[in-house]
Amino acid sequence: MKLFFRKYGTGPAIFILHGLYGSSDNWINIARALGNRFTVILPDMRNHGRSPWSDDHSYELMSGDVIELADDLGIPDFFIAGHSMGGKTASILAVNNPLRVSGLFIGDISPFPYSADGAANELHREILRIMNTVDPAMYKFRSELEEYLTTLAGEKTTRLVFAKNIIREKGQMKWRLNAAALLSNIDRFLEGINRPSDAVTDKYYFPVIMLKGDRSIYIEERDIDDLIKVFPHANVRIAENCGHWIHTDNPTAVINSLEDLVALKRRKESH
Repeated sequence: MKLFFRKYGTGPAIFILHGLYGSSDNWINIARALGNRFTVILPDMRNHGRSPWSDDHSYELMSGDVIELADDLGIPDFFIAGHSMGGKTASILAVNNPLRVSGLFIGDISPFPYSADGAANELHREILRIMNTVDPAMYKFRSELEEYLTTLAGEKTTRLVFAKNIIREKGQMKWRLNAAALLSNIDRFLEGINRPSDAVTDKYYFPVIMLKGDRSIYIEERDIDDLIKVFPHANVRIAENCGHWIHTDNPTAVINSLEDLVALKRRKESH
């Protein structure tokens, strides 16, 4: 799939992958801040933003889309970073293509599979259910639509997800993402890389930084323990005063971590 993307700066390439309900424009300010250190490539993931829609949606497919984009741009090796859905995609891309990865940033997500009864899974299921039952084209004014959506989901973050994904096209409002495909594939969001086994564990030695929001529920102690087994050089950091949306709650922590990937790679190469 040919993804829409934005490109900023000069230097070694880094792909930054947005999360579920997001798009490349969520990361423009961070990309500009990194422009003197990296060539930053911000794709819209499939079924999001300005990229094509598909009935199929999985981390493996998104990983393949990013590899296709790197090939099209003639980039043989690169840093890969992602938040939430993008972080899990980046992790799967890295373990499937380790010779192409200079370093990996995982933003507030476990790279390992989640349980179906988790609170986050229920939240996403409800958000997508609402998106699939509300037709924005039935409303004339955006304020009227947003007021109705607020009655369905009063939580502030959820309201912002809705607001971010309403666009007007040819005089009618519509959802910016493929809510039907995302809901039909929602169980695939639980997938991840294999947890390590005491008997056999593949190990990957490129630099890895995991950044967790200090108020987030998405990463558990077990995930951190297993991360170190799979990525022996992993560095786990806590972003202060953050929920799940680390790039909006504490962009400085994200920028510092992404810049540190280069330093960690150089340090590794010098030993």
